[in-house]
Amino acid sequence: MKGRNDFLIEIEPGYYDIIELKKPEHPLFTKNKTMANELKNAISQMARYMDYYSKHYLSHKEQTGLDVLYPKGIIVIGRRKENEKELLKAHEIIFHRIEIWTYDDVLDRAKQTVKNIKKRKISDIKGYKK
Repeated sequence: MKGRNDFLIEIEPGYYDIIELKKPEHPLFTKNKTMANELKNAISQMARYMDYYSKHYLSHKEQTGLDVLYPKGIIVIGRRKENEKELLKAHEIIFHRIEIWTYDDVLDRAKQTVKNIKKRKISDIKGYKK
């Protein structure tokens, strides 16, 4: 495949999703509320990656040992704009297995993960030994 995705992330033991990073300064939408070219191109790129993994599932698994069967595509692009939240939701309805996250969404998820970890007792963490 010409080009390659930025990351594969293990979402469950042995199963992976595709992450594609774009610049935080890229817009998601134009002033006319249509998708910006950067977002259109990222979605098209992700579709090609997902198609590749679908068509080459067995050979990819044999070569890498990674199980990338029906991966979800996650595109990280741009910054969150309150006036675009509903517009983004409306567009995401038509995507199959592709999510659009802004860098602000990634930061929110990271903060929540840290909070969740801090709430857990150290003895509850898998693999922890005194």
